[in-house]
Amino acid sequence: MQIITSAFLILALGQAIRAQTSLEVFCANPGNAFLLYVNGKQINENAQVNVLATDLSGKIKYRVVLDNPPQLTLEEEIKSRVGMADPANDKIVISEKITIEVQANKKGQYALKTVSRVYTHEASLPIETEAPNPLPGVVIILPSQKTDTPEAMSQANFLRAKQSIEAQAFPDDKLATALGIVKNSWVNSNQVAAFVRMMASGDQLDLAKGAYEKTIDKGNYFQVVDALSFPTDKSELREFINQQ
Repeated sequence: MQIITSAFLILALGQAIRAQTSLEVFCANPGNAFLLYVNGKQINENAQVNVLATDLSGKIKYRVVLDNPPQLTLEEEIKSRVGMADPANDKIVISEKITIEVQANKKGQYALKTVSRVYTHEASLPIETEAPNPLPGVVIILPSQKTDTPEAMSQANFLRAKQSIEAQAFPDDKLATALGIVKNSWVNSNQVAAFVRMMASGDQLDLAKGAYEKTIDKGNYFQVVDALSFPTDKSELREFINQQ
């Protein structure tokens, strides 16, 4: 009798769904059209304000060359999560869409901000049990559930926390509410990144640092780094993490 892991099962059962990552980059200002390069390949022939690249995987290096200011270049690298577990629910990601916005602050500094990452998941299977087996003669062994670390807040509590933050009228109140939430709850990196994106640009780093101690999957904190709007903040957060 053949024994396979859940990772192999995903490959065996995933043929009907094409696993891929797509990257959409946009600029809300119609005067800031750009060219998009992904992994060295030019995606759009003429400058546009919204460009979509598809069929991506692994490490995705992308570069935006703006028409205005002329030839201003912004570069970032992001990693596809296809084939990995979604930290929010432990389901395997089989496809995703990443949305990036070209933003400018009041000083005229431009940056690339990750607005959203939308996942399609593999159908969930029970942990340490015999799942319905579509492959005759094959025993499926699934990984054990970790019990030595705290659990992040549930999806329901996460959504309620986001609503509490959104209900605040002023940036300082949004930050105070978010810090209070992460102080009294365990969170995962994906949840922290979502909270960070809700902050004003000047408050994002404070929240990213403040949430680090209560994050259960610190190895995935690159997601929070990706959520920061400005490269200087990303560098400072990486340095902060290295010092912990």
